[in-house]
Amino acid sequence: MMNLDTEVLFNGMMLRKFRTLQYREVTQKYGLQVIDLIVLRFLSGSGSRNTLADMEKLCLFTKGHLSQSVKRLQESGYLRSETDPKDRRRVHNYLTDKSSEVVADFNAATDNAMDSMLRGFSDEEKEELVRCIRKINSNIQDYIQENTGHK
Repeated sequence: MMNLDTEVLFNGMMLRKFRTLQYREVTQKYGLQVIDLIVLRFLSGSGSRNTLADMEKLCLFTKGHLSQSVKRLQESGYLRSETDPKDRRRVHNYLTDKSSEVVADFNAATDNAMDSMLRGFSDEEKEELVRCIRKINSNIQDYIQENTGHK
């Protein structure tokens, strides 16, 4: 029997491979990377929280990876950026009309992935899983803040 830290590591690696396989059709169809799809999905529901700093605060990815993704999405016509007129250091990112099909395809792929992953789970088990994941994420956020000063 594996110890808990090894099992968590292996499960995390398996989840990453699963995600890559689930999203392969969408990434190939649009010539994008998974990070690009995640950025588009985030921006589709982020409202005014649409800067690189906003995305970085949620620990989506590093600022460098996000910058590369935003540039790729701009060059592909899925994203436009505007400098904040009140604070020229802030750049807001907005989806273009062209991105709506990509976001819809990614959302469908995500729904399919969740259905595959949670097949056989009861509603109660799904609720318990969400509760546990939220608790884990809270612990991770606390750790990050304690060790970096960032939330």
